[in-house]
Amino acid sequence: MTIILVSHDLQLIKAYCNRVIYLKGGTVQFDGDCEAGCELYLRDTTPAVRSPSTEALEVRHDSLAFGNWHGRIQSVVFVGDGAERGHFISGERISLEVSVQLFEPVRCPRLTLVLRDVRGYNLYAVNNSQLGLALVAGDNGLIRVRFSFVADLQDGDYALTLRLDDAISEKVQVLLDKRVGVISFRVESPQKRFDAVVNLHGSIEALLP
Repeated sequence: MTIILVSHDLQLIKAYCNRVIYLKGGTVQFDGDCEAGCELYLRDTTPAVRSPSTEALEVRHDSLAFGNWHGRIQSVVFVGDGAERGHFISGERISLEVSVQLFEPVRCPRLTLVLRDVRGYNLYAVNNSQLGLALVAGDNGLIRVRFSFVADLQDGDYALTLRLDDAISEKVQVLLDKRVGVISFRVESPQKRFDAVVNLHGSIEALLP
């Protein structure tokens, strides 16, 4: 039995479908993997992104990449504790180093890190601008950064997406390279300390009646 779901809800599609057909103007733009199709739809319909020359696309068995290739995310590796074993304990700090190569001048390079769960839901995202760091390329166009965050997450599998933009303004960004699910990891929790997915460190106190 085949069930056809017609929707603009990307999270619903990712949760229930194993194949997606993306239509634009009555023409099939993509037919295949849900993650890839949803990313292409998001690329074409997000009004805050102005990237007219993002035609290049790479779909691999484990990740998706697209952009205008004026800059490329060259490598993403975990470093420090847990890097070699590929999994982390809930509450442990995760660090990863990212190398970027710019092939032509970029006015305001911005690198965004997105944390997603196994269903493709965005749980957390941050970029260098939000963290108060201006990225400056060396003479060879190389930029190296280290992201770090506390994985206060429930047991499960997670993936990281990286996005490189020329952030001309808050509303105008040119997409240079986006690597979807470029690196994944597992979180284990020996002792359950909270429910759902993310620990927001809530507190409770008893009050006098």
